[in-house]
Amino acid sequence: MVADGAVAGAAGRGTGRRPARGAALVLAAALLAAPVAVRAASGAAPPDVLLVTLDTTRADALGAWGGGEATPHLDALARRGVRYASAWSAAPTTLPAHASLLSGRTPGEHGLRENGLAALSPGVPLLAEQFARAGYRTAAVVGSRILDRRFGLDRGFAVYDDRMVAERVGEFGYPEREAAAVVDAALGWLAGEGAAGPRLLWVHFYDPHGPYLDHGLGAAAPERLRYAAEVAAVDLELGRLLAALPAPGRWLVAVAGDHGEAFGEHGEREHGLLLHRTTLEVPLLVAGPGVAAGRTVATPVGTVRLAATLIELAGLPAGAIPGPPLPGADEPAAAIVAESFYPASVYGWSPLVAVTRGPLRLVLGPTARLYDLARDPGEERDALAERTAEGRDLLRLARAYRKRHPFAARSPDADAATRALLGSLGYLSGATGRAGDFDPAEGVALVARFDEATRRETGGDREGAAAILRELVAASPGSVPFLSRAAGLEAAAGHDDRAEALLRRAVELQPGSEFLRWQLGQLLIAAGRGEAGEAELAAALERNPRFAPAWLALAERAARSGRAGEEAALLERAVAAGTASGAIRARRAELALAAGRWADAETEILAATELLPDWAAAWLVAGEVAERRGDPAAARERYRRAAGLGGAAAEEARRRLARPH
Repeated sequence: MVADGAVAGAAGRGTGRRPARGAALVLAAALLAAPVAVRAASGAAPPDVLLVTLDTTRADALGAWGGGEATPHLDALARRGVRYASAWSAAPTTLPAHASLLSGRTPGEHGLRENGLAALSPGVPLLAEQFARAGYRTAAVVGSRILDRRFGLDRGFAVYDDRMVAERVGEFGYPEREAAAVVDAALGWLAGEGAAGPRLLWVHFYDPHGPYLDHGLGAAAPERLRYAAEVAAVDLELGRLLAALPAPGRWLVAVAGDHGEAFGEHGEREHGLLLHRTTLEVPLLVAGPGVAAGRTVATPVGTVRLAATLIELAGLPAGAIPGPPLPGADEPAAAIVAESFYPASVYGWSPLVAVTRGPLRLVLGPTARLYDLARDPGEERDALAERTAEGRDLLRLARAYRKRHPFAARSPDADAATRALLGSLGYLSGATGRAGDFDPAEGVALVARFDEATRRETGGDREGAAAILRELVAASPGSVPFLSRAAGLEAAAGHDDRAEALLRRAVELQPGSEFLRWQLGQLLIAAGRGEAGEAELAAALERNPRFAPAWLALAERAARSGRAGEEAALLERAVAAGTASGAIRARRAELALAAGRWADAETEILAATELLPDWAAAWLVAGEVAERRGDPAAARERYRRAAGLGGAAAEEARRRLARPH
């Protein structure tokens, strides 16, 4: 990293560069190699460090990378420091990509290769641990529970703020929060525990992840436009955070995208399945003390090098974080490795490995494809036959990576009994048997068909959706989303045996998924097999102790079985586990109200309305609590709040307001 226009920390540090020749160049190389020593000699205090990660953010979504004028704060930050024009993530999914950003290792090296199903090994050193050992105060504020502390990225952070309202979930069922709430939490830490430095603060923005809010554009606005509005909203909140930093000149600021987003390029929507630049090329910049201003590095680099860069610029020993740091100017292109295990872990298809060096990119799955970005920036044409020598070299690197870090075997084939049952139900007739080595590039067509099934189901055509799902399960029997959605449709049609067979197959493929365990538990309870259903719900909570749907389902089961004391105990355990659920707090208020504990009911319902201020049912209960406590003015105000919202609770609130007083 070039420091103050004259100091580059990477030179002579094992980067593979040729040694400088001549006395003047030798002296320059010595200076370039030691930015930490220069700062130490000047007596400068260690910098505060702000690491910002932008989830699901393509490089071309930012103005400085050609994305228009929607991100003025990020663009200004890029002008203050070094901008990497071509930065590549190590994975197109959130948890593996962040594990690489915080460890300086590829997914194959750190071992966290999929979302939500495993935790990082305690033996993998992380960036925050290095800073904490050096005396830094450390905190993280994340925007999605896909980065839940149970996955291991919290190590080294004295504060790891992953508190989110359970009911505010995104596309994949994980609670999330918007950029404004993330910045509020970060500023709260800075004003309190983080008031004294030096500080390391990691802030993660999740907003650009689908589904995209319209931010006033209207729900009918094009998807790409709504996505750009999400990125702009993040930029606005980041600007608020930057403006509020104490002693702003002391802050070293790094911004990195974790992965990008596809909008139909190569048939992919969103991210995870393929390894094209749409989902791997991300924004990356560093600005602040020790960093040259106004530099752009054109050489492709991996974001995996950011951790070593922050260690060096802060003047910390390299320790266990591998290098080399990012360059401060163009350097010879090195090989950048990326992988996606998502096609295998989620769909039962082939995993992918990509190697990027300069303008050439090779993607290896069941077949190998080579792209020349200089001639083909959209990666539309396989150039392997034309660039045979370069292609062979990159293929060798990709195969060597795959050999060093083999993907864990996951058989997409059901055992004989499950396969026979699915076959008898009409789900495996005509199965291709190609799962496991099936090319995700072909699989995008099946995912598009899956999206069509979802649209049909949403539109009320359950029979049409079910027919599509039968085709998909037959074509790809190892695909968990196909199995899970098919099970939901079968359950809705009253075919519990079919639904159970499909769900048990999905659980067999992903036993670590709390969502599948919860779905199976709900199905078994509805089918009259309460004890078996409760066992599945308990298994979901073993995997995620803050999983509100499982707590609520168990509590409801206890209430329906006449075990009121058990219901209350379950809800208390849920709160003690850190589950921030408006529904749980509202139910606790109802139980306190029924027991005549007015003060407890007030405490619980106010907690519920704070978590979910736009939930009419909570305000309705709040009004009833106020009535019981003998405060009619507060009751009417709360009923008015409920009446201004939607649903049956709002109608009931209006009826209560119309009563004579």
